[in-house]
Amino acid sequence: MRLHGASHLGYCTNAHAAETAGEVLDTLRRVAAGVRERLDVPALGLGLYLSHRAAAEVDAGKLRDQMGQMGLYTFTFNGFPYGGFHAERVKQAVYLPDWTDPRRAEHTLRLATILDAMAPPDVTEPTISTLPLGWRVGWSAQHMDASARALIGVARELRARADRGGRRIRICLEAEPGCALELTPHVVTFFEESLARAAGAERELIDAHLGVCYDLCHQAVAFEDPADVIAAMTRAGIRIGKVQVSSALELRNPADESARARLAAFDEPRYLHQARARDGGYVDDLPEAFDRLPRDRPWRVHFHSPIDRDFEGPLGTTRTELSRALTLLKSGGVTTQYECETYTWSVLPEVDRPTDDAALARGIAREVASARDTLG
Repeated sequence: MRLHGASHLGYCTNAHAAETAGEVLDTLRRVAAGVRERLDVPALGLGLYLSHRAAAEVDAGKLRDQMGQMGLYTFTFNGFPYGGFHAERVKQAVYLPDWTDPRRAEHTLRLATILDAMAPPDVTEPTISTLPLGWRVGWSAQHMDASARALIGVARELRARADRGGRRIRICLEAEPGCALELTPHVVTFFEESLARAAGAERELIDAHLGVCYDLCHQAVAFEDPADVIAAMTRAGIRIGKVQVSSALELRNPADESARARLAAFDEPRYLHQARARDGGYVDDLPEAFDRLPRDRPWRVHFHSPIDRDFEGPLGTTRTELSRALTLLKSGGVTTQYECETYTWSVLPEVDRPTDDAALARGIAREVASARDTLG
């Protein structure tokens, strides 16, 4: 939906299991259209997720028109998952292919072609979020530089397309716990060193076509303060192209046995749920947390939880920090693109899980309405 100051707010369709172009359209009809109706807005924006298979199949103009008939449009794409995002087991596979693999650049450029054809005319700088280069295990300085060269190559092609009359599209790196880019200082260093070396005299490629996707869940898991994140990006001249509005789980008192039991209910086999303890201690998936993390300080867990509420009982979320981040972003005019990104509806504990499409549409609509209330 359109907000004040040319800002856009919507939700990310990686919440839906859809690997083909036909399945994408089907989920838009079954769920996204219902979200728009419940929000009672004339047009609802989406962060569209297209797998590499769907991207190869889709007719961009036809899909744009079909979405328009449902009161839907897209202003950004989620290019992080390559495919199989709702497979039985995803875990570290979501980081493949990484940015050293030519398939990643090819997929991103294909998405850019589709997005340029689909985004409304008033979206002057559509964005595509992408993975933080790759998983950190086995990652080297050589991988870092190879990724930088690949990204600059994509930026160079995007500049050529813009010169031929296309829109300027920005590729936004999304930091995540456990990845080559986890913390804001890692992102700043990558931009100032690896990307700068790869760009050479063409520094304008970075300024015009690269940036970051600020995922509020990911940076909350890392216990990064929103004001610090925004200030660091601003000082470094790194554009926050889009924000993924999301909450992490927070175990405020890990010594509480009932709290740990409630958190254990969120352990599921599909996605990776990295966990961090304040001021020290990290694990790459939730089951490890109960044996390895200290119990004298809060834990945060990478499990995107519905942003409009805390869970009942001893387990909380980072919803308060999310609200503070949105207020800072809005007041500073930092970005114009916001997408709610709770993709975990299907793996929530059964008591919290939507039972059908209508329940899912209601849940997503509540999230978007909550973000709208903060952003105004």
